[in-house]
Amino acid sequence: MKRYFPYVLAFGLAFLGLLGCSSAPDPWGQESVAPRVVASFPPLASWARSILGDKGSVKSLCTTTGPHHHQFQVKDGQMLRRSDLFLMNGLTLDDHFAVKLSKGHGGPNMRTLNLGRYLPEDLVIEAPHNHDESEPGHEGHDHHHGEKDPHYWLGAPQAAFCIREIAKELSEMEPTLAQGYKDRAETLATQILDLKKTMPERLKAKTDRKVITMHESMAYFAQSFGFKVVDVIQSGPGDEPSSPRLAKLVARCKKAGIKTIIVEPQYPKTTAAQWLLTELKKDGIDARLIEIDPMETCEDPAGPDGEWYVRVLKANLDRLVEGLP
Repeated sequence: MKRYFPYVLAFGLAFLGLLGCSSAPDPWGQESVAPRVVASFPPLASWARSILGDKGSVKSLCTTTGPHHHQFQVKDGQMLRRSDLFLMNGLTLDDHFAVKLSKGHGGPNMRTLNLGRYLPEDLVIEAPHNHDESEPGHEGHDHHHGEKDPHYWLGAPQAAFCIREIAKELSEMEPTLAQGYKDRAETLATQILDLKKTMPERLKAKTDRKVITMHESMAYFAQSFGFKVVDVIQSGPGDEPSSPRLAKLVARCKKAGIKTIIVEPQYPKTTAAQWLLTELKKDGIDARLIEIDPMETCEDPAGPDGEWYVRVLKANLDRLVEGLP
C-alpha cells in the first residue's frame, strides 16, 4: 500500500483543488497583474517582490506557518493555476508540498525555478549532523533533509546568487522589463553582501563566538557573518530533546565554555533553551539567549514586502552583535 500512497495523495490534492475552485475566492484578486509569482516561503517571496518593483504580483504559500509544517490548502492550488513563475527552495526543504503542488496544480505556462539546484558547489554546505545519533526517534525523522543543507537563504553569497537567478528568469519572461529586474536585483544583492562586509569590524571586540542553536538552520548564517555553531538543541524544528540529550548539551557547553544560545521566535524559549540557560547560570556561567529569526515565517498572513528580507536580516545582525560576549 505504501508504494501507492504518493499517487493517492496527488489525486487527493487535485480533487480537493477542483472541488474548491468554484466556491473559494480567487487568492489573487481582481487587481493582480502579471507576471504572477508564487514562492514556497517568505524569503523567496520578498526577493521576488523587491526585484519586480511596482510590476507584477507575488504570493507566498507559507506565511505565519513555515515550510516544515505547511499543510495543503485549496488556495495553494488556485494560486498556482494562475501563476507564471513558482519559486521553490530546491534542496528538499519544501519538497513535501511544493513538488506535489507544482506537478498537480500549475498552469500550462507556469515556470518553476528550484533555486537551490542552481547554487554552485562552492556555495553549498553539507547537511549538518551535529545532533546526537542516539537520540530517541532520530532515525527517519520527518524533518531531516538531504545531503545538502537547504537553509541557504541565510547566507549572504547564496542569497545574492539566488536573487540574480530570479532576475534572469523574470527577464526571460518579460524581456522588455529585463533591465529593471537586473538593476533592482543587483541593488538588493549588494545590500546583503555589504552587510556581510561590515561584520568583521562589528564583531572585532567579541571574544567568544561559539554558540548552541535551536535546530540545524544556522550554518550558512554563521559562515557568512562570523560565528561558529557547536551543537543544536532540537533534532528537528519544534522537537524537544530528551533529558539525557539536555544533560549532554550542558556538559558540552561547560567543557567548551559556550555561553550563547541562539533561539528562534517561531519556537518557545521557555522550554529546552531556557532550561539549558538556567543550568549554565547555576554553575556561574554568564550564559545568554540571542533571538535570531531564520525567516521561515513572516508575521503578515498576506506575505512579506520587498524590504522584509533585508529588514529582518539587519535586525538579526544587530541582536547578534549586541548579544555575543
